[in-house]
Amino acid sequence: MKYIVHASHFAVLFTLAILSGIAQTPSRGHGSKGVLWVPPVINLPDEHPGPGVRREMIGRLRVGSVPIILNETSRAAAQKALGGTVGIQGDAGDWEAWLCYQGHNAKGRWMLWLLSSEVDNENVSGLQWTQLSPAEAADHRCKLISGNNTVRLPDTLKLGMSAAAVRQVLGEPTLVSGNLLEYSHEHHQTIDQLDYTVANDVNLVLESGKVRSIQVWRSVIN
Repeated sequence: MKYIVHASHFAVLFTLAILSGIAQTPSRGHGSKGVLWVPPVINLPDEHPGPGVRREMIGRLRVGSVPIILNETSRAAAQKALGGTVGIQGDAGDWEAWLCYQGHNAKGRWMLWLLSSEVDNENVSGLQWTQLSPAEAADHRCKLISGNNTVRLPDTLKLGMSAAAVRQVLGEPTLVSGNLLEYSHEHHQTIDQLDYTVANDVNLVLESGKVRSIQVWRSVIN
């Protein structure tokens, strides 16, 4: 699809933004009659500053009672704990896989995709959490997660937050473009005496000044 690959996930995002055209609203992955199954595309601008956030932002989440550590939890383990159906599309650099879930919050219905890129194809390395409009519905393959507050991200980041509240939590964005806030972080880390680059990218799409969609990627690159 359209997300981030090896050396800082930005390369694929950049290419796909050119192919898809520049927009700051997700291109909704609709099936018939507004039914969503494929993760929506968030198209990024064609120019990106270097990573500007000093700390890693989101490296884990909790879905119900299940913790997911990005780039460490396998897709098979997430599926075993949460259920759901694996979706796959694309090949080579465009390959991606996902698990899809749905639920409710105070704003209505949401969908959550746990994402894998071609680089981390066995692990969950990203997520996309989106508030649905009244005209949208989740595909039947997206398992229902019942209860409130069932998706929890670090720093209380959530759907429906105001842009001002996001800035209080994450600081100033690396890039602001229309209704898109883009945060990017990189740091170097030694693992088993080998040097790695850890990249963490958070993209938030706003609607009427509130967070409508949150996309996160975390990669560990040798």
